[in-house]
Amino acid sequence: MDNAKEVEILDVGFLGQIFDASKEEIEKFIREEEKSIILDYEKIKSYLNNKQLDLLLNKTEKFLEQMSIYFSERLDRKVKVRIKNLPESLRYLRIRDIRSEHKDKLIQAEGIIKVSSEVRPFIIKTKYLHEDCGGEFWVENKNFVIEKPKKCPVCGGTKGKFIETDHETIDIQRLLIEEPADQIEKGEQPAQITVILKEDLCEPRMERKTLPGIRVKIYGIVKELKNSNLKAILDLYIDAIYIEPVDKDVEDISISPEDERKIRELANSTDVLSLIANSVAPGLYGKHYIYIKMMGVFYLKY
Repeated sequence: MDNAKEVEILDVGFLGQIFDASKEEIEKFIREEEKSIILDYEKIKSYLNNKQLDLLLNKTEKFLEQMSIYFSERLDRKVKVRIKNLPESLRYLRIRDIRSEHKDKLIQAEGIIKVSSEVRPFIIKTKYLHEDCGGEFWVENKNFVIEKPKKCPVCGGTKGKFIETDHETIDIQRLLIEEPADQIEKGEQPAQITVILKEDLCEPRMERKTLPGIRVKIYGIVKELKNSNLKAILDLYIDAIYIEPVDKDVEDISISPEDERKIRELANSTDVLSLIANSVAPGLYGKHYIYIKMMGVFYLKY
């Protein structure tokens, strides 16, 4: 099966189902003027058949590209679709277990951030002018290397100069991630891997989530990079599609309309302490005295 046919797996009916199931994420995207929509795997898994799941895991870039195009057309604005909250049964790996067989495939891993670089612009494509025919064309830059064209796609000529006239950039950031202590067996040294964040994953609002010392969970695609010293040896890195701290900050906790409704109900209750005490220790005798003491509240009713 060729790539074109694999892309066709994401038919309009399937894309429409995912769009309709993502109302909360879309509302947040519009309300907070974000650049990407983060889909929760648990919310969309019931719509995935075996072929679509295989495409997500093994042709992740094509899968998310199709999703992004569809969401952009429906919302009439540019959208980048990302995904999070994959179950550990779907290719959760220790850093040391990442191998070349995982190249171009979706994985998930955890680690401690050891190094967090500054955010830098990265040239994703370059525009050239062919001096002989005057034709202009764009060339995508892959593997962090700018390769000048050898042939003009306009006239087919190989002679004459190719003059760079423009380029397009995105922001990227490099993280060095190390295995956490609880994943290291006796006698092992902690393994490390580079993680690349792109576009909105390295916006200022994400900076506090990617500081050295923070334990993070990464969802990303394994890619290869030529070692600058030994050209026959390749380095593996993770091209992140989403990253989140394992221990979430209070500011990161999202409250759904249903959560808000329940909170308001509790706020209007005249017996909040009893409700909380019953929730904390429903089978403990004298629980009200203990809980009130823990809360530092003097409530003589009990």
